[in-house]
Amino acid sequence: MKKYGFVAFLFIGVVFLVSLAIKPAWAADGKSIYTDNGCSSCHNQDKGKAYFPSKEQMAKLTYSDFKVAVQKGRSGTAMRAYDLSDSDCKAMYDWLQEFK
Repeated sequence: MKKYGFVAFLFIGVVFLVSLAIKPAWAADGKSIYTDNGCSSCHNQDKGKAYFPSKEQMAKLTYSDFKVAVQKGRSGTAMRAYDLSDSDCKAMYDWLQEFK
């Protein structure tokens, strides 16, 4: 009986380690959304050395502020509104957190 307990414990451990190694689906989606919508054309510079906020600066926004900026744009700036769903905004925001 101890042998089966050890095997079960080992199996659970392997499953856990594999789950840590697999990149979450939202991370890939967030990057794709960012790229597919042309965000990198303005927000690709290093650490905000240009007029537009960098990925690092956008990662510091709250999700609420980020979502409003994406979906409604920023008046008086070049940032236009994008027709993205809440889940697309969340995926992109979560991906940007890698740049904090």
